[in-house]
Amino acid sequence: MDWFGRIAARPALKLRARRPPRWLTVLLYHRVLPEPENGFELDRGVADARPELFDRHMAFIASACTPIDLAQLIAYHAGEAELPRNPVLVTFDDGYLDNREHALPILRRHGIRALFFIATDYVGKRRLFWWDRVAYLFARSRVEVAHLSYPTDLVLRLGDERGRSARFALKLIKTTRGLDLARFMDELAAALGVPWDEALERGLVDRNIMTWDDVRALQGGGMDIGSHTRSHRVLDTIEPGELADELVQSKAEIERELGSKIVSVSYPVGRAIRRLPLIERAVRDAGYQIGFSVETRANPLARSAFDPFNVARVPMEPSTSAALLAAYLAAPEMHGA
Repeated sequence: MDWFGRIAARPALKLRARRPPRWLTVLLYHRVLPEPENGFELDRGVADARPELFDRHMAFIASACTPIDLAQLIAYHAGEAELPRNPVLVTFDDGYLDNREHALPILRRHGIRALFFIATDYVGKRRLFWWDRVAYLFARSRVEVAHLSYPTDLVLRLGDERGRSARFALKLIKTTRGLDLARFMDELAAALGVPWDEALERGLVDRNIMTWDDVRALQGGGMDIGSHTRSHRVLDTIEPGELADELVQSKAEIERELGSKIVSVSYPVGRAIRRLPLIERAVRDAGYQIGFSVETRANPLARSAFDPFNVARVPMEPSTSAALLAAYLAAPEMHGA
């Protein structure tokens, strides 16, 4: 698809601009990070783009598409306005410090108002994201075999299977219903023989995760802010009685810190909530007007097809060249709905 992006994307987008838009593409980033050093021990899988690649992405969007913001999308859904030609919404999940340091200046230079979703416990309580902690523990461990008794008896082998065991630990967190995350993380650290304490965690957090002042700087720089829940637990693994706490308290904390109403949420791990009526009702009851998942597809803009609580986002990766992004934006229907 790179050849299409290099040669045909701009002409295709110009043709599309002659008629009302039929598709909305929403992009998802987590980290805009310079090349990690060899000793980098956090999760490399969320480093979606180096600053120079992100700059090329945003330059193309600004010149060939029409960047939109959250207010425009909500007005469209309410039937109060139409979206512009070739609409694109840029979003970020989690709350990494490089969002302010590297992404914000690039977004402002290109006149793009992005939407940043914040997982509030990690920003407010200065805790390290659980996937980064898993990566750190496995990178530091020197044991050959780790034995855990929670959430069930487990044997994790390291050595040549270190990566597979780390992925298994992440899968447990993402899929185990009612998991006591703090207990699991403490037992994992002990089983892997890696020291972990508040001072160590605080140092990692301060180098990698925004403070509320940083989030306010995003808002002051013209960006929109949304909720990414409190603990970033997958919603369908949380007991029904705890759902409101995840959704309502996260929203309330952001509103208290920023002094503005929060109406959008992105679902942890990007799992869509269609066919999960209990969760969708909890999202609505918490006061959100729109919710975002992660699916490699564009969103059809026929009003009968647009689902405001399952807005799909396309995850960006280091391998997403500017040409590949251009190709995707020029032919969104190729990815279906």
